[in-house]
Amino acid sequence: MEQKKIINPLLSKNDNGVSLAETVTQLTGANAESKDKAASFRKEKSDWHAIGWKKFTEGLEDYTGVKGQGAAVWLPTEVKKQIEQLRANSERNIPIRALAAAMIVAFMEEHKKELSSL
Repeated sequence: MEQKKIINPLLSKNDNGVSLAETVTQLTGANAESKDKAASFRKEKSDWHAIGWKKFTEGLEDYTGVKGQGAAVWLPTEVKKQIEQLRANSERNIPIRALAAAMIVAFMEEHKKELSSL
């Protein structure tokens, strides 16, 4: 009686001529590459977040205590309520107009390119 040869399933080829081991290697290699890209994106996002926050806090300092009338800007009631809520939860007494101005300027500085193409 002839004895059957045992075939390692990791090394046997599928219809496309690729073994399970090769498929796993390809997938894990691609996965490692995508993890590297994701880590790089998170770092860029983190850096952007830190820069945006710094610009916001600098703007807050610049616009707090500014005298004069300023100019009126229409905000939807819900947006104004959100800004008022931020102010109410703040540990400092921050004027609403300074808070709004700092937010707007920080956003505009961060997105100059995108805003120029509007």
